[in-house]
Amino acid sequence: MKDTITLHVSAQALFDIMKKSLILETGEKKPDIRPGYSWSKKTGPRRTRVTITEWKEPAVYAARFVTDGKTLHVRYDLEPAGKDQVRVTYSHELEGTGFLVRRKEKAAVRQALTLLRNVETAILRQQESTDQVAS
Repeated sequence: MKDTITLHVSAQALFDIMKKSLILETGEKKPDIRPGYSWSKKTGPRRTRVTITEWKEPAVYAARFVTDGKTLHVRYDLEPAGKDQVRVTYSHELEGTGFLVRRKEKAAVRQALTLLRNVETAILRQQESTDQVAS
């Protein structure tokens, strides 16, 4: 399942936020972010193993998440779409079939697009704040 959204920020600005978030998630100060890099994180009683499957700055971030034997593949493709615009294609694939899997995927894609819009808003507010200070 995938969807595409155009945001009014540069690909680099968006990728920088994604990278900062990823670094915080790993718990390391200077992680070696590249394909094959992995870490585990604990959410409640569950442990998730995360592995970066593709990393091309500022264009692609893809990862595999494994929790309780279930595998989720996530991918962000960023393509510049003009001055301070980026087209983001978000892909989300939960291994398995059936109605519940597709329903969860649709909800996850909507949630990811909402998160991307929120990041766009935060970047724009930060830029406005910086512009005001510079004036």
